[in-house]
Amino acid sequence: MGRLVDGGDEKMNNRGQVFAGILVLITLFLCGVVVALYWVEQGNVDNSLVSPRAVFEMRDELEIFEIRERALAESLAEEIEGEFGSDDFILEFRERFLDGVMGNERMTEFIFDGLIFNDRDFEDDARLLGREFLDANLYSDVSYINDELVFSRNKMGKRVFLEAVDKSEINFPIGFVYEFARDYFISENDGGVS
Repeated sequence: MGRLVDGGDEKMNNRGQVFAGILVLITLFLCGVVVALYWVEQGNVDNSLVSPRAVFEMRDELEIFEIRERALAESLAEEIEGEFGSDDFILEFRERFLDGVMGNERMTEFIFDGLIFNDRDFEDDARLLGREFLDANLYSDVSYINDELVFSRNKMGKRVFLEAVDKSEINFPIGFVYEFARDYFISENDGGVS
């Protein structure tokens, strides 16, 4: 009934080996194409990527600024004599706080450098106004609520431009605006600021 063919398996093995060899060559060719494209594109990376370093630096500067704000508020809460939370206390706290901020060059430089206020560039105007800007716009609210002095910094922003290192061929600068505000709560008992 059935007929045995001698050598049929050998032809199948030869075809399988040739096919496997062709697949290996195609795979090696495609791997070579990927490696070549990687090396070619590696030269263009600086032109297509921007570093977020400026954003991280600005965030670190904000944290340092807030540490200085908190330390100034704590020292004033302890230094000012009189009834905590009274109108005279709040007025003296506010005046001395604004004087302290204006007297600290690092704090004023952080505030004024690249300042965005009410969705517009405000750096030059804020530098001209100086203490008046801080008084009327930035630190406009100090009140006494629930046995705590509530002290607020209104929303302000910073504009940072992120640019690629090598701008020779392609350059897509990214404008970044970061807005922040802060409320501080000062209690009489521990003089702490939160």
